[in-house]
Amino acid sequence: MRIAILGLSHETNTFSQLPTSLDMFERETWTGDEIFKRFGNSYTTLGGFFEAALQENFETVPLIFSKSTPLGPITAEAFNRLSKNMIIKLRENGPFDGVLLALHGAAVAENEQDVDGSIVTRVREAIGPKVPLGVVYDMHGNVSSNMIEPATATVFYRTNPHLDAHERGLECGIIIARTVRGEISPYQSYVCPPLVIGITRQNTSESPMLDIITDLEKVLAEPGILSASVVQGYPYADVLEMGMAFVVISDANATLAQDRVDWLAQRSWERREEMRSEAHTPEIAFDRALNVDTYPVGMLDIGDNIGGGGSGDSTVLLNLALVKRIKGVLVTLWDPIAVSRSIELGVGAKIDLKIGGKTDPSTGPPIQVTGHIRLISDGNFEEPETTHGGNRYFEAGVTVVLETEHDTTIVLTSQRVGNVSLQQMYSIGISPESKKIIILKGVNSPLAAYQRICTDFILVDTPGVTSSNLEGFNYVHRRRPLYPFETNTIY
Repeated sequence: MRIAILGLSHETNTFSQLPTSLDMFERETWTGDEIFKRFGNSYTTLGGFFEAALQENFETVPLIFSKSTPLGPITAEAFNRLSKNMIIKLRENGPFDGVLLALHGAAVAENEQDVDGSIVTRVREAIGPKVPLGVVYDMHGNVSSNMIEPATATVFYRTNPHLDAHERGLECGIIIARTVRGEISPYQSYVCPPLVIGITRQNTSESPMLDIITDLEKVLAEPGILSASVVQGYPYADVLEMGMAFVVISDANATLAQDRVDWLAQRSWERREEMRSEAHTPEIAFDRALNVDTYPVGMLDIGDNIGGGGSGDSTVLLNLALVKRIKGVLVTLWDPIAVSRSIELGVGAKIDLKIGGKTDPSTGPPIQVTGHIRLISDGNFEEPETTHGGNRYFEAGVTVVLETEHDTTIVLTSQRVGNVSLQQMYSIGISPESKKIIILKGVNSPLAAYQRICTDFILVDTPGVTSSNLEGFNYVHRRRPLYPFETNTIY
């Protein structure tokens, strides 16, 4: 049994003014055996595909996988080149008994609003109507018919922070292998109610998402159900399909699949008022952080969420910390210009630099800081344990550690990397446990790593392209009516 493995992953923030170019993807593109070397022993979706091959005794044929850090729309050049290469690889290396695709579900290009659906459709056309096709998506997909209907089995992550990418890859791989052998006949039903859930309410270990996942587990336990998914949606992509979705796969039972998916959607709709975002203003957040008994406290910088397309260089919280002369603060900033200047000065040099604030005026201006350069690193680090997304290897680019006169530690990176692994700090000689306040560029993604050391987390309503205030965005393409934008929406 020969099963092809390929994919493309990008979470596209259509409100970002920074496009995602071809060279950004080319830095993170692997082909052939490179894919196994990079992801074979990881907790990613691809790692799950390879595990399925071991359990189900099939041969994997890794073809091509590309990804890039969430940012603005994918350029037409990048989408055209990457999607074309995927189909060329499929045609040149086939025929296959099955195909496994690792996508995201919220990718948007300048010339294609439904990147994921377009890829699934093209893959189906390339392999023909009978070859089983399995697709695994992030939980933040915006579900279109083209993402689901051409596939044999569609599986989404079930946790946020995303700690089950490997398990979902394994699950999908097993379903496709069993389908190839004729043991099962997957039937998919999906529904997209007019509902958006706020980013601060998407933690699957807290209500209302915890209750929704409990309902999902009840469906998964029923006889005849092969898989089921709750899709949280991605509100920073202004597309028609934006919002929550539900998918149920039965074994050749259309009535069962439709009944269960409708039940899940209705149960979630009944909890819609609990799904509105909640967060503190920066001032209140710092007041709360300074009145805890034990540290460190994690301050979640919602508006500059790198995992959602934020630029990573907002200075709003850092500036307030410096103004208040708060000691023991740790923060990362994406600033390749400041990194280059620091390299010129060298380790140990005193610095008087303007850092951050170079992308979005709403997220604060560059800040003048004084202090010294403690360390310069290549920015590579490895996470051996399961963390958000399951990635093992990270490249933050050349990284500089600055120690300011106000006892604030600033980590400058030349590539955007979210705060999803403590190894990011340990690898550059920082003990985050010793800090008072850690400003984290994320909402849910940092929790899996930093809950090991933080005594509390505070959601901070900061400005930016990932702001928690969805009513502040100018949506053009979304569905109408859609709750909570139109409060009288009926479902």
